[in-house]
Amino acid sequence: MNEKSKEKMLEQKKSIVDGLQNHFPNIPLFQDEIAEDEEQLFKDSKYHLSILIMGDFSTTDSAVRLSQTLSIEYYSEERDDVDETLLDIISIVDAVPAVNFRRSRKVRMKVANTDRFVDVVTIEFERFVKYGC
Repeated sequence: MNEKSKEKMLEQKKSIVDGLQNHFPNIPLFQDEIAEDEEQLFKDSKYHLSILIMGDFSTTDSAVRLSQTLSIEYYSEERDDVDETLLDIISIVDAVPAVNFRRSRKVRMKVANTDRFVDVVTIEFERFVKYGC
């Protein structure tokens, strides 16, 4: 059931991952979350990473189509090119068929027990998935 849609979903995810890894070979890309031991590497140096998060499904106006949110969380410490990097991330992901940019949110967070700050940007996208056919 839904085999064509599942195949397309996997292709989209692969396109996103490949696009980001090829364009940003020096920015580690994690999926869904970063493990504590992996995060420790960034606590000991500087944060510069991204996380791909596949989000929730919701209904649409179509009886055969769902909407799924997905986001990229981009962490950047002591870099002046955050906005320029975001523009490239948005361009790469938005170029994947049936994936659309929705918005971004930027916050500045303090690293616990330090005087360091990290820019954390969540870039939200939406994709549409056929189902039940």
